[in-house]
Amino acid sequence: MGRIVTQKKGEIRELIDKGHFDVVAQEMPHVLVDELPLEATVGLESTFDDLGACFDDDHVGVIGLYGMGGVGKTTLLKKFNNEFLPSKFYDVVIWVVVSKEADIESVQQNKQEKLNVPDGKWADLLKLGIPLPDMNNGSKVIFTTRSMEVCRYMDANRCIKVECLAPKEAFELFKEKVGEETLNSHPEIFHLAQIVAKECEGLPLALITVGRSMARKTLPEWKRAIRTLKNYPSRFSGIVDYVYCLLEFNSLPSAIHKSCFLYCSIFPEDYNIRIDELIQPWIAEGLLAEFGDDVYEARNQGEEIIASLKFACLLEDRKRENRIKMHDVIRDMAFSISVETYNPAKWKEVQIASLWGTSMQNLSGKPDCSKLLTMLVRNTELTNFPDEIFRTSNYLRVLDLSGNKRVKKLPASIGELVHLQHLDLSGTDIQELSRELQNLKKLRCLLLNCICNMLVFPRSLISSLLSLQVFSKLPWEDQCILPDLGEPEETILLQELECLEKLQDIGISLFCFSSMQVLLKSPKLQRCIRHLRVISRFNSTPHVILFSLLSKMQHLEALSITISSSPSLDYDRKTEYSSQDSMTDCIPTSSKFTEHDYTVGLRELSLEGCGMFNLSWPTCAPSLQLLRIHSCPSLEEVIGDEFGQAENYCSRLIKLPFDSNSARNSLMHTHGQKRWWHKLQWEDEATENLFASIYVPSCKIRQRI
Repeated sequence: MGRIVTQKKGEIRELIDKGHFDVVAQEMPHVLVDELPLEATVGLESTFDDLGACFDDDHVGVIGLYGMGGVGKTTLLKKFNNEFLPSKFYDVVIWVVVSKEADIESVQQNKQEKLNVPDGKWADLLKLGIPLPDMNNGSKVIFTTRSMEVCRYMDANRCIKVECLAPKEAFELFKEKVGEETLNSHPEIFHLAQIVAKECEGLPLALITVGRSMARKTLPEWKRAIRTLKNYPSRFSGIVDYVYCLLEFNSLPSAIHKSCFLYCSIFPEDYNIRIDELIQPWIAEGLLAEFGDDVYEARNQGEEIIASLKFACLLEDRKRENRIKMHDVIRDMAFSISVETYNPAKWKEVQIASLWGTSMQNLSGKPDCSKLLTMLVRNTELTNFPDEIFRTSNYLRVLDLSGNKRVKKLPASIGELVHLQHLDLSGTDIQELSRELQNLKKLRCLLLNCICNMLVFPRSLISSLLSLQVFSKLPWEDQCILPDLGEPEETILLQELECLEKLQDIGISLFCFSSMQVLLKSPKLQRCIRHLRVISRFNSTPHVILFSLLSKMQHLEALSITISSSPSLDYDRKTEYSSQDSMTDCIPTSSKFTEHDYTVGLRELSLEGCGMFNLSWPTCAPSLQLLRIHSCPSLEEVIGDEFGQAENYCSRLIKLPFDSNSARNSLMHTHGQKRWWHKLQWEDEATENLFASIYVPSCKIRQRI
C-alpha cells in the first residue's frame, strides 16, 4: 500500500505540473429572456400584432401600453415577453415591476441581478439607469400604465390602448373560466352564462373573476347571480377584492376629481353622456367653485377633470362628438361608492335621486325630500310632477326634467325651490313657462333646448332671473321649421337677456332678421353667445353678417346656418328686405370674410343651403372639430390652397386635403355617403387605411319639411 501511495503521489505531481487551474469554475450563461408564468390568452391577437409592428420599427424606442385596470395590459406584455422577444437578437431583456410608490433602489436591484453585476462592482445606483433608446444603441422600453398621462411623461413614441374584449371573445374567455362541465350541466345555464358575461362588458378581469366564481354553480345559483350583478354588483363574490380595487378611484388627484367621477354614476348604463350635461350640474353643485362666477373658467376646469378621468381610463370617448361613457363595471364601482356616501336607505336621507325611463308613469305619495340636492327625472312617461316633491325639497340645487315629452305644465310649487341653481326643461312639451319661476333668484342655468318653438315667455320673466349665467334655447339638430311667433317675441327675449348683468353663456336660435339686428348692435350678446343657430330664407345675408362678427364672438363654439326655402313659411317680404338692407348697412365696409388676421374658437360649423363660392376662413379656427356642409351647390372651394388642395366639393370632391401624418392625431371622424367614399383618391395606402378606420357612413338625410 505504501508503494502504491508513493506512485500515486508522483502521478498527481505530474498532472499538477501539466494542468491549468487559473479558472476552476464558471457561472452558467444567463437566459436572455426569462419566461414568465402565463395562462392561456383570448382576444389579444390584434393588439399583440400592433405591439410587434411598433417593436420592429427602428424609429420607435419607447412604447406605452395603456388601458383601464383589469383590461389585460400585463397579460399582453407577458405574452409578448414569452412568444415574441425570444425570436429577436438582444443582449438582455429585463422585466421590472414598479409599484405606485416607486422604489428606485428596488428597480436598480432587479437590473443588477439580471445583468449579473457583482456587488463590489455596482456603480452609483442613482446614476445607473436604463439607456435612453436611440438608433445607435437599439434598446427598447415597453411599459404598461392605466393613464395616458404617464405615456406623455415617459415620452412614448407610440401609445397603444388595450381595449376590452369584443362580445364573442369575451364569452370565450368566460366559458373557459366557468368550464364545460358547468355549462353542460343544465340546458338553461348556457343562455344564462351569456347574460352574466355580458354584464362584465368585455373586461377580462371581471370575466375571469365572475367566471371562476360561477364554476360548478347550479341553475338557481346562476339566476341569483344575474339578479345580484344587475342590482347589487358589489355584493358579488370577488368583485370588490379583485376588480374594484384595481380601478384607480383612490389614485385620483383630488376630492373634486372623486366627486365629479362619482357624479357620473347617476346616468344609466351604456348612456352616452354629453359633456355639457355633466359640467353644468357640477357647477351648480359647487364642485367647480374655484373660479367663482366665471362660467367659462369653471367649464375649462370641468373639461380638464373629464380629460384626466379619460386619461385614467375611468371614462371613455364615444364616436359621437362631445360624448363620453362609463364602462359598466366602473359605473358599478362608482355607484357602490356613491351608495355608501349618500346612504339612500330612505327618501329623507337621499341627497341625489336619478329616475329614468319610460317605465315610470307616475310619482305618488308624499316623500320627505328635505336633504335632496340633485334630482334627475328624465325620459319618463310622466304627465305631471307632484307638488309635494317640490314643497319638501327645500335645498334642491339641480333639477333636470329633460326628455319628459308628455309634460305640458309645471306645478306652481316650483317657485318654492329658492335654492335652485340649475333647471333643465329640454325635450318637454311645456307650452308656457310658469310665472312662479321669477322666484328662483339663485337660478344660474336655464336650459330649454329641443322644446316647442312656440314656447311663451311671460313678459319680464327672464330679466327677473338676476343670477342667471347660462341660458340655452336651441331646436332639435335637424329642425329647420320657422316658428309662427312674430318677430317681437324673439326680439324681446334677446333684449331681456341683454339686461342680465351676470349672463355669460347663451345658446339660441334666431329666425327673424330683427333679432339678428339686435345681435349685430349688442356687444354684450356677441360676447356671451356660445352656441348659435340661424335659420333664414336668404342666401347671402346671414353668413355675411355672422362671419363679420366672428372676431367679436369670443366665446362662440358652435355656429349653424340653415337657409330654408319652405313654401309654407310666408312672411312680409318687403319687411324682410328692409331688415336685410338695414343690417347690411351696419356691416363695416372693410369686412371681408375671406381675409382675417385673427383666430376664432369655433369647434363646430354647420352650413346648409348657403350661397357662397369659397370657405377659406376656417383656417382661422384652430379648434374646429366638426365641419358639416350640406346642399351648398355654389360652393367651389373648402379651406383653400394655402392649407391643402380641395377643388370643388361634395359629389365632385374626390381628394381630401390631408395625408396620413397631418390627420393622424387631429382628425377624429369622417362622415359621407358610401358612393362618395368609394370615389375618393388617396395619396398612398397608409392614408387610405387611416381614413378607413375613422370613416362613418352618413345616414340617409331625412326629408326636410
